Amino acid sequence: MSMHEPEKSLPKSWAQAAIDSALPKLPAGPTSLKIVAAAIAALAARLQEIKKFSEYDPREMKLTVLKTGYGVVDTLEGHTSAVFCLRALPDGRIVSGSWDNTLRIWSRDKDDTWSSEVLKGHTDFVLCLQALPDGRIVSGSCDKTLRIWSRDKNGSWSSEVLAGHTDRVNCLQALPDGRIVSGSGDKTIRIWDGTPTSGVS
Repeated sequence: MSMHEPEKSLPKSWAQAAIDSALPKLPAGPTSLKIVAAAIAALAARLQEIKKFSEYDPREMKLTVLKTGYGVVDTLEGHTSAVFCLRALPDGRIVSGSWDNTLRIWSRDKDDTWSSEVLKGHTDFVLCLQALPDGRIVSGSCDKTLRIWSRDKNGSWSSEVLAGHTDRVNCLQALPDGRIVSGSGDKTIRIWDGTPTSGVS
């Protein structure tokens, strides 16, 4: 390529776009230290958000063993109706949501067999779920609610109900700052926020 030929611009990654949005366009000529300091502070805040996002799911593709010629090696049975959603956890467990109104957390025992814990609470089909970094699980259902599932010191699961949608909850996502976003058949997206608790990143 000639030195005078303009470089072809490559598509920006979402991270680069986020960094660019944090930096204001500095005016031409002498720039005050206050403007520069504000730009640096904004960039630092945005980089921290990106760091949190990248840490949200500690699994990385470079840590995933690449294989070919896949075949079934295990069949997990327990749900009494169609399985509609699932999530693989970093520690090897699997969470599934079903039209039997339950979630199941699957783990492999020492003898290499799978067992599951059943989470009951929804009164209609479970359509979507998301795992949080602190071990909690968020699920959305045709019963128009989200539930945040947490385990107590005795190992029992309980759930906090998020009510507000007027139709089924079709999809959800957890944001790095702890908020939860849900999409519903009621044609709305709702953003849920709470109070930070100690010991939770």
